[in-house]
Amino acid sequence: MVQPTYSGLTQLDSLASGRRILPDLAERWEMPDDKTWRFHLRRDVKFHDGTPFSAVDAQFSLERIFTAPGTVPTPDVRIALEPVREVRVLNPYLLEIRTSRPWASALPTLSGWFLRIVPQHFFQKGYTLDEYVRGTGPFILRDDTYKRGEGGRLIRNKEYWDKELPYLDEIVITEIPDPQARLAAFAAGRVDLLLEPLSIKEGMSLREKLPRVKFWQYQDPLRGPDVILNTSMPPLNDIRVRKALRLAIDDRRVYAASGNPCHMALNSPLGLSSWGLAQEDLSQREEHAQTLAERQAEALRLVREANLTSGFSVQIMLPPDQTPGADLANAQELARLLQQMWQPITAYPESKKPRDISQLRELLVTQQFEAALTSSLFTTIPNPDGLALVWGSFGPKNYTGLSDSKLDGLLERQSMALDGNERLTLLHEAQRRILDSYAGFFLPIARPCAEGEGTPVQPWVQDYRPDWQGAALDNLRFDRAWIDRSLR
Repeated sequence: MVQPTYSGLTQLDSLASGRRILPDLAERWEMPDDKTWRFHLRRDVKFHDGTPFSAVDAQFSLERIFTAPGTVPTPDVRIALEPVREVRVLNPYLLEIRTSRPWASALPTLSGWFLRIVPQHFFQKGYTLDEYVRGTGPFILRDDTYKRGEGGRLIRNKEYWDKELPYLDEIVITEIPDPQARLAAFAAGRVDLLLEPLSIKEGMSLREKLPRVKFWQYQDPLRGPDVILNTSMPPLNDIRVRKALRLAIDDRRVYAASGNPCHMALNSPLGLSSWGLAQEDLSQREEHAQTLAERQAEALRLVREANLTSGFSVQIMLPPDQTPGADLANAQELARLLQQMWQPITAYPESKKPRDISQLRELLVTQQFEAALTSSLFTTIPNPDGLALVWGSFGPKNYTGLSDSKLDGLLERQSMALDGNERLTLLHEAQRRILDSYAGFFLPIARPCAEGEGTPVQPWVQDYRPDWQGAALDNLRFDRAWIDRSLR
């Protein structure tokens, strides 16, 4: 609920298609050379306690991620900021960031929620972000209204640097733990929007009751495979076996079982983002171009070539009951479908379930599994550099065990490609390499549609467009959101 109280150096344009970057606390920037970024900061900005903002606060905010007591950056953040070598204050309104190499993702990374700008003087007095919320954002948290677990009120920041924003005078945050009570409050019009996405079933049911309801849909720009295979464990260490398992999967049958009413789309490591492979490109791949009968015949041939004619078992690890955000029913249904589709090629899946999320993570990190249905754990930083986190030979979230020096080289080169077209070419080549060396297992996903998937928004709420960054909603600034009372 505190995101609208903070600003970054840059921000994503929530009202534009794609991922256009806008100025925020940095009104402009330049690159004296390919390893240096200089940010010219606004001079008319104050923190919510009235203290002027300066480059010292920006420097402190970036450096505290690694130096603050008790702070351990997540693997995602370490990957995102890996190029940064030095943050320098050249004058009170000029900040310089020096990097070890060209940093293609600098501007979108600096717009992320984890790089919000905080006041240095508060930390020097011993305060923490848990105790006081003092940003420079479009809204101010009223401390006297906030109660943990209940909610609070955000009021318009009259000293915000953009004098035309925000449009709203107040935001009331209400925490309703019970999902049914939360949905009922929305259906009754007591709540303008929900931050938790609904399941497809819940969304379709809500649309039947409220035909005018809108859904804010997001496509996670980086996702892991739906079926994680441990490429270091026999027989899955044989590319022929992995390829056979993928060829035997009937994508349309799997997609139909999800119950999603939207049109099916083929999937790749960067999904439907602007960096992802085109649908036309994906449709030409062997796992999609051939008929199911042709794919099954080729899969059986590969199994025989791998000398597994007597059959083999594949143990599939399902998400434990407590996995946050996991659709357990769909995971169980997918496991059942895999069992049916793999039997004709003499592969016999068996399901197991860890006792809790902690054991699941341990089994993944130590690679003590054969296959797993836990793609939610792959969610990571919202730019292509996250591919190295998941697919790099030494990536901290490379649970597949895939090690490919050519892929590592492509991932490194794209992270330094300052030319957008060059970077896109390298990313496409890297994704094809992943699909070839890992053998796919990116099952079809839904094209965005308005049938009832995502976070529900009342029809009178206008220009509310958050961004989905990894495992959390980001860009929740509400600075350009407004209420059309004629639609109430």
